[in-house]
Amino acid sequence: MYYCKEPGCCKVAEARMMLELEPELEPVEFYSEHELAKHVRKEHTVEIHTTGASPDFHGHFWYCFSCISKSGNDHRSFDSDQAVFDHLRNVHGLDVG
Repeated sequence: MYYCKEPGCCKVAEARMMLELEPELEPVEFYSEHELAKHVRKEHTVEIHTTGASPDFHGHFWYCFSCISKSGNDHRSFDSDQAVFDHLRNVHGLDVG
């Protein structure tokens, strides 16, 4: 299971605030890598993609197309969930995992 822990994240929290209710305090849960990646792209505008449970030919599971690699590629590649979560936190300021 994956989580987005950003305060006030998503339409649910926005709707609750418009109704003058407390914003959603619990993290938003996702049951697959693809759901989390779609959420990050849509709600946080970071162009993140995943191969899912199987790595690509280079052993990568995640890609950030919002960044350029040190070698000049139009994306950064990550070999683990933790690596991409650290990247999202350190570079894009997102608390997901």
